[in-house]
Amino acid sequence: MDASDAIPVNQRHKKLVEGRSASGLSLVAERDGIVVGCAMLYRFQGRRQHVADFWMGVADGHHRQGIGDELLKELSATACRWMNVKRLELTVFVDNEPAIALYKKNGFVIEGTHRKFAYRDGEYIDAFSMAAVY
Repeated sequence: MDASDAIPVNQRHKKLVEGRSASGLSLVAERDGIVVGCAMLYRFQGRRQHVADFWMGVADGHHRQGIGDELLKELSATACRWMNVKRLELTVFVDNEPAIALYKKNGFVIEGTHRKFAYRDGEYIDAFSMAAVY
């Protein structure tokens, strides 16, 4: 997501993007009516209902301003308090050092490496599995 991809927020967008369901939670960060970040989690069911998969993105031009940190803190706190989530999992490209540092700062640890996880810019790239246990 880059600044040109940022979209104005209106009631329809808020209804679609913000919200909480029994198995998921989404948050958006906005500045001056423009979405600059989004974070989502999906709680698994059955034996893994205490676990949630986490995803986040911050628009280019808005990195290193604390947006990701605030989204992560708010989403994880809400998931733990209201959804009984005990473990958050995520996948991050191995070369995304700012994101890895943010996740580590917030209690995530690298648990493994997915080799050739995705095809990007003409080559395969690895990704880390990271998790935080509460």
